[in-house]
This record gives sequence, C-alpha cells and structure tokens, in this order.
Amino acid sequence: MKMTAIEIANEVRMRSSTHNGPFILVEGSDDSKFFAHQFGKYQIALIPSFGWENVLEAIRILENDNRTDTLGIIDLDYRDIVGEIPVSTNIVVTDSHSIETMMFASSAFHKILKERASDDKVINYPDGIEGIREKVLELGKPIGSLRFYSYKQNLRFAFEGMNIEKFVSKKTLAFSLQIFLKHLQGIHPNNRRINEQLFQQALVEIENLTVLKDRYRLCCGHDLMEILAIGLKYFWGTHNSKTISGTILQELFRLAYSKEDFCASRLYYNIKMWFQNRGYSIFVEPNT
Repeated sequence: MKMTAIEIANEVRMRSSTHNGPFILVEGSDDSKFFAHQFGKYQIALIPSFGWENVLEAIRILENDNRTDTLGIIDLDYRDIVGEIPVSTNIVVTDSHSIETMMFASSAFHKILKERASDDKVINYPDGIEGIREKVLELGKPIGSLRFYSYKQNLRFAFEGMNIEKFVSKKTLAFSLQIFLKHLQGIHPNNRRINEQLFQQALVEIENLTVLKDRYRLCCGHDLMEILAIGLKYFWGTHNSKTISGTILQELFRLAYSKEDFCASRLYYNIKMWFQNRGYSIFVEPNT
C-alpha cells in the first residue's frame, strides 16, 4: 500500500527505537534494490518512499524534529537546469538523470552486452559495443527532448504507458517521429496538444542548453533500458535475449554495476560525506 510522507516519517520515528544506524529514503523499490546491493551487509534502513515528492516532504518533516539520522536520495532529472535542486544537506542527487543512466554509462553495459548480445552481431556493428551504446542514446534523444520540454514548461505530458516498440523499428531500429507523436497523443487526453511544431520547439530548447548535449542528462534511464531491450531482442541479441525486457535489464544492470563504478561517482562521495559528518562508518569501499 502506498504511504504518505507523514507515514514515512512516522516509520522512521518508530524504527529508530530499535535501529541504531542511518535511514535512507529512496524514490522506489528499484532504487531500494540498487542501494541494498551496494550497501551489502551494512546496517542501514532503506525505505522506498513512492516518489521523490514523498522523499523531500518526509525529510522536511524529520528535519523539523531536528533529526540527523535520515538521508534522502532522489534522481537528478532536470532539477539543476530549472533551479529546483533541494537545498537540504540531507538530500543528495544522482550524477546524471537517474540511477539507470548512471548504470547505463558504466562498465556494466559491457558486461550485459557480453552476456546478451551476439558476438558476431557486435563485431559487425560499427564501433562494436560502444557503437551500440551510442545508437541507444541516439534513439533516446527525441523522447528525452520532449520529456525535458514538458518538465520545463510544466506541460505535464504523460509518458507512463508509452510503448517504444510502437515507434522504433524492430528490423532497422529507425525512429519514426510521426508514429511517436501520434502514439503519445493517444496515451492521455493531456497529450493531445503534442504535435510536430511543439516537438521542434523542444529541440530548440535542447540546442540552447549545453548541459543537455550530455545525453545521460537528457535521456530517461527507463527509456534507454526499453530501447536496449528492443535492440537485444530483434537486432543485436542471441537466442536467449528473446524474453528480455526493460525491467529485466534493470535487474541485470543492478547486479552488474560494480562497487568500483559506484565508488567513482559523485553520488557515492556525497553519501560518504553525509555518513562521515554524522559519525557513521563508511558503508562500502572498492574491492569489498
């Protein structure tokens, strides 16, 4: 059952009588699984909070109690670009758009491709594994552009329920802009305003922002996972990739994402500083 921010704060209060370590509030269950893998056996209480809004509000409530034992971790999304980075010292954000884009940019990508892609298809693809990564990022750009424009202009377009297989060709991996826009229009009544002119306006916004030339900042990690799943099922994969999905890929990436990659991130550094400043021992180091 979905919890409110007040209920999440109350859970921290109740559990603090028996838990001596820190509490970590994360956006959802996938993030909880990611950090559980990285923290290992360290005594930490991870609490999925059903969205970033609940993380921020629960932290605000607990800060009013003068608590120093609770940290919130949220996706960066486009917050810094539109001036919405939380000022609280008890909130940290991901290096790029999300946990998924951090994993996608890491050495985990090579591990996944080694397991799920056909060696012959990878060798024959321009620039091999890195060429495949670039292709997925290229396909994610138009989706990310519209996501950003919706976020910045507060248009509240709905992307939940989007089926990327509708507009990315299984045979050629070509992206159909017309089908993409029409598909989004049918997902939610609010999306009926989406058209090619609006999409071109979104592209202009992107071109004017140097930071979004980094596609790990522009693209949504969930979109990248779904696009890679299409590529592995129909274009680059082996016979055992036929049942792959974006959800399964996220699970594989969490397992393949190394502590070395994590400890090289700004996210790790900021969590580490938070731990040290509050007297907690370091929860993970490389090669542990």
